[in-house]
Amino acid sequence: MATMRRFVRTRRYWSMGNKLTRAAALGAILLSGCQDSATPRPTPAASGSPTPIAVPSRPADPLYALQITGGTSTQTSSVQGTTCVLRSRHSLQFGSSAMPSQTGEVLRVQLTVSPADGNQSAVSPTPNGNTPVLVSRARSAAAADFPFWQATSGQVTVSSLQLPSDFGPYPFIYGMASGTVDAMLASSDGNRIHLTGSWACVVEIDKSVS
Repeated sequence: MATMRRFVRTRRYWSMGNKLTRAAALGAILLSGCQDSATPRPTPAASGSPTPIAVPSRPADPLYALQITGGTSTQTSSVQGTTCVLRSRHSLQFGSSAMPSQTGEVLRVQLTVSPADGNQSAVSPTPNGNTPVLVSRARSAAAADFPFWQATSGQVTVSSLQLPSDFGPYPFIYGMASGTVDAMLASSDGNRIHLTGSWACVVEIDKSVS
């Protein structure tokens, strides 16, 4: 009987010990959860979109003045409205606005120069077979024109040239160019004219042309 009582007492103590152990473990879990909920968690950084790059606006056309005398005559006096495109890294092309002539037609001056400062020949052939300086004619400003006078002597001067470095992030970016021209030109039927004056333009760089 004494042995049986000791066994029951021992079993009772063992059962109570297990209950205490389980209660302590449960308390530790609850305490850990409370501490975790009280600890501030870092907020993930917001994923912002990249700041867009502002597209540069086109500068205003600079003033220029050209004069044609001889077989036909016309002139511009401090006018704006030009086309100037860097066709390649070696060819800058200037095109004047339409210039009304005394015959009722309109004339346009086209200059093709190397994009570098200094004097350049007006007669050295360009890849398309025309001279670097030519004057075209058309019946009206809206009509198609065609080269009529080609240079026989003279020079084009590039006195100011500001081109962007490399080719930038956009299809067209802008620079500025200006200079002077003094050249004699002749048509296929022998009509001769004298072109003088200053030219200036906003340069549009065409990235699609190497």
